[in-house]
Amino acid sequence: MKKLLLPLLTLFIANNSVTAQTSEYNKWSVELNGGANKALHNWGEGYNAPFNFLHTNAGVRFMVNSKFGLKASFGYDNLKNGDHSKSFKTDIYRYNLEGIINVGRVLSFEEWTNTIGILLHAGAGYTTFNYGNFPDRNDNAVNIMVGVTPQIRLSNRIALTLDVTAINNFKQAYTWDGSVRPNNNLNASGTVNVDGQTGNVDISVPDPSQKFLKHLNPMLNTTIGVTFYLGNKSTHADWYVAKDEENTEVLEIQNELEEIQNKYNTLEEKLRDTDNDGTPDYLDNCINVPGPIENRGCPWPDADKDGTPDHLDQCPDVAGPKSNHGCPVMEKKDVEQMNSYARTILFNTNQSTFQTQSFLVLDNIVKKMTEFPNTKFNIYGYTDNTGNDKINIPLSDARANAVKNYLVKNGIKADRLTAKGFGSADPIDSNKTAAGRANNRRTEIILK
Repeated sequence: MKKLLLPLLTLFIANNSVTAQTSEYNKWSVELNGGANKALHNWGEGYNAPFNFLHTNAGVRFMVNSKFGLKASFGYDNLKNGDHSKSFKTDIYRYNLEGIINVGRVLSFEEWTNTIGILLHAGAGYTTFNYGNFPDRNDNAVNIMVGVTPQIRLSNRIALTLDVTAINNFKQAYTWDGSVRPNNNLNASGTVNVDGQTGNVDISVPDPSQKFLKHLNPMLNTTIGVTFYLGNKSTHADWYVAKDEENTEVLEIQNELEEIQNKYNTLEEKLRDTDNDGTPDYLDNCINVPGPIENRGCPWPDADKDGTPDHLDQCPDVAGPKSNHGCPVMEKKDVEQMNSYARTILFNTNQSTFQTQSFLVLDNIVKKMTEFPNTKFNIYGYTDNTGNDKINIPLSDARANAVKNYLVKNGIKADRLTAKGFGSADPIDSNKTAAGRANNRRTEIILK
């Protein structure tokens, strides 16, 4: 193995001398680490060991580029017995060649940090054992290893490292303490008969599972260490970001900024308010005419031009003040005129049907009520004192409702009218004369 490492190192040096002129980063580094080990499985009877804090390793690493590299390393482990183990001491030496993956560059850690990195390493090598209890037992094995190395960049020349590595030795002849591996043969006994002669036979054959277990000799190393970067460049491959990558990042940022600027310009255009009505142009259906945002920037329609928009105007076709919801206000003279009309309505004797001449009066009342579409009225019916209330009240009520029904039939909304009869109550003239009784037989229309 030593003969193999020397030409590999020579090859690295030769390659470095060729590429040194063109490389923009340092490729070589030296690693020194120390920590603990834990040997697993494969102990002799009565032997074991805890975590031993006597592990050290050193390595020389060459990065082919910023993402991949090679490392030649040497490691030493010392195993000693634990509190409940027979006494022993074993020295282990290993020599390895490993491949390196710079996870920090592969996964573009530089996008969020320039001080933290991770290396993955894996490889194979050669292991030798010196068993303190059995100095005459020489043991050698082939190993494979895999590990992960978090890095903290302290400067362009030094990085602090942590490492966890798992190693397995194949064809290790003895246990970790140097004992001979136990003979776990499968034993059997029985009786055989050969040529009429009977006898007992004991049989012992190798356990097939031991062929696998003899190759299962795992060890775990955990270390803390320092990496020294060599070379005359300002940075090492572990932390190098190619200029084209930097340019790509800058270009991506510029494109993002340009996209943001375009979105801003588009938004600014949409938020322009030409008529200054508070509704941006992209929502304004009347860009050049001010109007409320509730009507998408257009003025509310006002059919009667009274200043009360139609959606708030209870009388959209008749002008009126806002105080009366856009409807005309009925003045006192209009109320008196309405009442004078009502008192001239004549009914057939003892009936609630109209005399012919009353229809013109009723039509005038309809016309007047139409002029004031949001007004409401009480229609009261009265009689003279002829007869009694059992007759007069129903009759006066029927006549009041006859007026209401005529008005509704001719376009006045029913919810604007209330009809009621009071009989001979509230006379306005004497019931002692025919003329007085005629005046008392009347209808009145009162503004609510």
